[in-house]
Amino acid sequence: KKIVHKTLDKDLCRSANAVLLVLKGETKSQVARVLQAGRSSVNRWVTWYEAAGIDGLKTKGAGRPPSQPKGFICGVLKLLVNHVPRTLGYQRSRWSSELFALLLQKHYSILIHISTLRRWLPTGGFVGR
Repeated sequence: KKIVHKTLDKDLCRSANAVLLVLKGETKSQVARVLQAGRSSVNRWVTWYEAAGIDGLKTKGAGRPPSQPKGFICGVLKLLVNHVPRTLGYQRSRWSSELFALLLQKHYSILIHISTLRRWLPTGGFVGR
């Protein structure tokens, strides 16, 4: 009951209410009608609750998890910035996002688009020129 009152997650509140009503003896059809949910949703919530308790009702974050190791990439870039590209055998005096992407692919087999690197550089504390 405390979960229903204390949570800010409305989906968790709704599914917890459904489980509470079913456990109090209401039919799943009545619960679905009261909460304006599908009967299959009520069945699913009850199944999740029976399998994992209240943790089974908690919603997961939206979207898929990040596919690139952002922390690792930013760490490598911080190490590279301490050197000039010429020390690594390149004919450049300044770093570019294209060169960063090339090095990440060559040495770490990380295929990352240049625009992604440009978007990440400010969040990693990197500034242009």
